[in-house]
This record gives sequence, C-alpha cells and structure tokens, in this order.
Amino acid sequence: MKKFLKILILALLLFLLFFWLGLQWQSPSEARAEIKGQIFDLVIASDPGQWSIGLSGRPALAPDQAMLFVFPDYQVRSFWMKDMNFAIDILWLADNQVVGFAKNIQPPAQGTNEDDLERYVSPVPVNLVLEVVAGTIDRLNIEKGDIINLKGLDYRMIK
Repeated sequence: MKKFLKILILALLLFLLFFWLGLQWQSPSEARAEIKGQIFDLVIASDPGQWSIGLSGRPALAPDQAMLFVFPDYQVRSFWMKDMNFAIDILWLADNQVVGFAKNIQPPAQGTNEDDLERYVSPVPVNLVLEVVAGTIDRLNIEKGDIINLKGLDYRMIK
C-alpha cells in the first residue's frame, strides 16, 4: 500500500509539473508577430531567468509559434542550444527590423559539455531576438531589412 501511495504521489507531482510547464508556454499577453503574411503566437522572454531558459527542454515548436526575447538595450547577443530538443532559426532584430539571422541550428549531441556548445552571435547590437522552427527563414524567404510587425506586445518592454 505504501508503494502504491508513493507512486500515486509521484504521478501527481509529475502531472502538476507538466501542467505548470504548459502554463508557462501560454502567451498571456496574446502577443503576435507577423512577417511576410505568417502570424506567430509569441511567448515573451523579458527577464534574465526567462532568457536563460528560452526554449530549452521543450519537445517541439509548432510552425506558427515563436519565442521573442526582449532586451532593455542594444547589445551584441550570444545564444546557445543548451538542452534544446529541436532545430531552430534565429532572427536578430533591431526594434522590428531583421538585421541578421542564423538558419537551421541543430540541437547539440547528447552529453555535449557546456563549454563545447557553439555560440550564435548577432552581427550587430540588437534589442530583440525571435526564435522560430527551423526552415522558417527559407520557407518565408526572410531577408535582412524585412520588418516584423509586433502586435499585443507591451511596448514599455521595448526601450
């Protein structure tokens, strides 16, 4: 009976954890990004804790979902694929203009040491970074200079 109770409690805790993670993925602000006619539901990462987690640990990303990293200033930004499970494209943005990108970035091999993870660096200082499923840049023919329309975003976050 004790073993059954332990298993039940463990199952409940795992359920609550997955439920909580699911809530974290929801976009309470209903923020959206539009580029070349494609609309993306956004999850916003606007503080250091959210920046460090990003999409890590997620099993997948739908073609109409994206994560928008909002920074308080313009700096050259460096990203890595720590604990990623799927490939992504990264768009480097100055305000809402594409100033560069990295395409089809693959997750690291299982067990890759943190010090050995490749870094993906913006070509110029940026204040926004958009992560989308790999292949999006080619599928939409996104180019430097393209404008991304941001909707439902609290513009006080963007300085």
